[in-house]
Amino acid sequence: MSRAGYFEEMGFANLVVVIIKRWWLVLPVFILFSSISAYYAKRLPEIYEVKFGVVPPSVRDVADLNYGRLGVSGLKSYEVRLVYKAFVVGLHSAEVLRDFQSAWNAMKSANANSQKRTVLSDRINIYVPAVADADGRYTILVRGADPDLVAEHASAYMKFVGDLARREMIAGAQHELDQVRDAMAALLSLPVVEKNSADGGARIPGDNSAASIELQRYYQFYKNAKIDGSKVAVYRIEGEIPSQGRFVGPNRVLILFFGAFFGLIFGCCLAVGVHAIAGRSGVR
Repeated sequence: MSRAGYFEEMGFANLVVVIIKRWWLVLPVFILFSSISAYYAKRLPEIYEVKFGVVPPSVRDVADLNYGRLGVSGLKSYEVRLVYKAFVVGLHSAEVLRDFQSAWNAMKSANANSQKRTVLSDRINIYVPAVADADGRYTILVRGADPDLVAEHASAYMKFVGDLARREMIAGAQHELDQVRDAMAALLSLPVVEKNSADGGARIPGDNSAASIELQRYYQFYKNAKIDGSKVAVYRIEGEIPSQGRFVGPNRVLILFFGAFFGLIFGCCLAVGVHAIAGRSGVR
């Protein structure tokens, strides 16, 4: 007779009677599974999460990068898309993340109470989606075992990546201005040959010709042109980063419930199985 046929012949009422009679089999299995699940739930570390959105900077945020990029310079203006892309590249870079972790641990090691916090930093994970939303929004998740440290870690990481991209963009923009300045200086150093009806001689850029004066005026501007990066931003936080992580797991009650549930099911199956074997051998 199959197992399903045996249970059908036995009936639900008789099944309950068998389980009650053999409670001494069910109870130890129930206690064992419950104990294992309780131990497992206790050993699991608590997980706290900080979740926030990152969006492209505004036009005003990148305006200072376009300082000096006049028509005469031949330089294209920096677009928001280009500036944000530099930040996103750093956000997805494993090397940047390693550099941040090294800087973070070095900073915490310098503090008086650094041992605990440094260990906790190794258990913090940062999740960045590979693709942004339609509006360029990235939803960042930072998870760890300490609610305060998770929030601090998230803020520090965003500042680290943002400052890195911002410095690179400012340095690149300044280098281009310096190239324009050097090109103008080279032009001013060359004599400008013009036919002179009087003596057929040459006139150098140092004279009072309109073109020379305009070139010198532009040169003086680019000679002193410095980009003020204090107001430049390569990203924006949507809202603000929470000051404390929220608890997301583990759900110890659910773990205990499933442990006890499966322990009860397995114990009942064991009791019925022993009853079936005993019935076949004539033992009650």
